Amino acid sequence: MQGPVTINKLFIASRTDPSGSTIYEYMKHEFSWDENDGVLINGNMALCIMDKPLLYENYPERIFKDKYHIENIIFLSKHSSVKEISSLTVHPMGNFSTADLGGNPGAFSMSSPGMMTSALRLVKEKYRGDRFMITLEATHHGPLTDIPSFFAEIGTTSHDWNDPEALNALSSAVMETTENNFPDYIGIGGGHYTPKITDYALQKNINVGHIISKHRHNELTMDMLYEAIRKTPGIKGFIIDKKGSKASALNLVRTISEKEGFENIIL
Repeated sequence: MQGPVTINKLFIASRTDPSGSTIYEYMKHEFSWDENDGVLINGNMALCIMDKPLLYENYPERIFKDKYHIENIIFLSKHSSVKEISSLTVHPMGNFSTADLGGNPGAFSMSSPGMMTSALRLVKEKYRGDRFMITLEATHHGPLTDIPSFFAEIGTTSHDWNDPEALNALSSAVMETTENNFPDYIGIGGGHYTPKITDYALQKNINVGHIISKHRHNELTMDMLYEAIRKTPGIKGFIIDKKGSKASALNLVRTISEKEGFENIIL
């Protein structure tokens, strides 16, 4: 009896998300797929769309477990910004003291440092315009998953979601992104868009997994930091925006680094 088929990258969008569903339709028509019981297959990649909001669909891999062995999940989504900043972003998922948008308090999903950071670099390489900011975002919101994963987003208005250059850059990047042998780090500090950590990731041969921005430092505990460590595969250490961090977070990082022998890169 044949076992589940290995899928290296599963792309998931939601019909409730206008940007995610637009990315889904773009990828559906721009790349070649074979349909298999509602899932589109291209080699070892799969593309699907769900009826429910992604943020609340914990452990989506369980839906596919009988047919597919999934190695990475990339969620296709809109990016929300109060300032309506046009942006192409990638970020890991997880919550700190509360879980206002899916997931559970104090629980992180498994990050995908190599895939996510490679996707960021590819978006930067492929986007030819000047209207969109290209950036990492700090860890936030659901869903929970045990599969290495990240969100790839276009924000923040319908004009942005339908921009052909943005759609091409993001879609091509996630289709082409692969693992690499660069060391993996957790990002500490900075604002929600972590500009120093983003710039460092774009310039150096490193990967970033979970990112804990300054506005979460008052909530950060030793247990939460160890949760981020467990959910950042192959972690070598921390990339720290020192001026963009609170002393309490720096003390936790210093204590753990000394105990575990982690490397700290200070920006």
